[in-house]
Amino acid sequence: EAGVVKLPDGRLFALARTQVRYPVWSVSADGGRTWTDPKYLRRKDGAEPFLHPRSPCPIYDWVAPEAGSGRYFAFVHNKFNFENRRTASGPRGALYLIAGRFNPKAEQPIEFSEPKFFLERKNAWNSFYTSYTVVGEKRILWYPDGKHYLLGREIGEEWFE
Repeated sequence: EAGVVKLPDGRLFALARTQVRYPVWSVSADGGRTWTDPKYLRRKDGAEPFLHPRSPCPIYDWVAPEAGSGRYFAFVHNKFNFENRRTASGPRGALYLIAGRFNPKAEQPIEFSEPKFFLERKNAWNSFYTSYTVVGEKRILWYPDGKHYLLGREIGEEWFE
């Protein structure tokens, strides 16, 4: 379940969930035919990896889906149950938005902000499957609430401050 975004230099950046406590990223310079070895997602080069249970960790280009704008956002749970590794998927709990900006000089080409609280999940065991639309100046993240209702939340400039 990798999320893929286009970087300003034309490469593709993929973010994927794992069962090993951390999401991983990889880059393709040939349109997705080949990918670099996956590495743990960090805020920036040299930082500690983001904690994340086996759950989707979607990533989007903030400007538009295929823009390659250099401004991105992703979601992490920022926790992992180290006491019970047999349940790598949960409970997952709250979600945090991490705002990212392209850094062409970094090994990990997107550097992220500190996690900002996004929402509490009523059912901490459910996965967070999302979609994103941009219409005019409105940027809406769509997500399920308890598998019954589709909710939308605007992702504004304030997430990048």
